[in-house]
Formats: sequence, structure tokens, C-alpha cells
Amino acid sequence: IKARHTHEFPGEEVCEICGVRYALAGGGLSDFHGKEAHLNGKTHEGYAEIRGKLAELRAKKRLRDREKDKEREREREKEREKRKDKDRDRDRDRDRDKDKETADKDRDRRRDSGSKQEEAKGKAKARSRSASRAKEPRPRAKDTEAEKDKE
Repeated sequence: IKARHTHEFPGEEVCEICGVRYALAGGGLSDFHGKEAHLNGKTHEGYAEIRGKLAELRAKKRLRDREKDKEREREREKEREKRKDKDRDRDRDRDRDKDKETADKDRDRRRDSGSKQEEAKGKAKARSRSASRAKEPRPRAKDTEAEKDKE
């Protein structure tokens, strides 16, 4: 596209800074229209100043953007650390809950096995108690009241 729309004129050149076409010295033109005259002109100097300021502002913006990127990265890192800590805490709590459940189950098993043994002992004692009861009748509440009345 650029080649199709570019026209070369002998004895003229386009300024890269301001885009003005100026005549090269020689070829019968006066020095007023030469390259030196163009470079010292107000239009060229104005564009040069604008382009310099633009370059300066772009450099400042790049620095600000880099600082912002660094700050964002620091924030992301903090968030990652928070998430890691939160995940670690959650895992730790989960492990504690599992350990507690396991301990509770073990305790319940011990109780169950202990209660079965106690039941067996209790049955044996119950048999022996019932045998002792058969030998000696236990005084009833009515009987004890009657004995108190006699006295």
C-alpha cells in the first residue's frame, strides 16, 4: 500500500518529524526552501518539541505501568498466600475432624466391647445375687414399718 501511494519527486524530500515536503538545495531553488531552512523553521521545531514531549510522557507511562504491574503481582501473590493458608487450615481442620471421628469410633468400640464384658459379668453377678436372695429373704418396706410399730 505504501509503495503504491508513494510518489518520488526529484529534488524534494519529506521530513520524518513534521511530514512537510521541502526542496533540496541546488537545482536552482533559493536557500529559503532548502533543508537547513526547513530544520530551523518554527513548524519543524514545534513538531520536534511535541514529539520529544510525547516520547517523555510515554516513557513515564511505561514506568507507571510497570510499577502497577509489579503491585498487581504482589497483590496476587498475597492472595495466593491467603488461599494457601486458608486451604492449609481447612485441610488441618478436616484432618482433626477425621482424627476426632476415628478416636470417637475407637472409644465407642472400647465402650461396646467393655459393656459386653460388663454385661457378661453382670449376668454372672445377677445369677449369684438371685441365689443369695433365695437363701435370705429381704425385708420389705411393710415389714420394716411393722417392726418399728412393735417397738
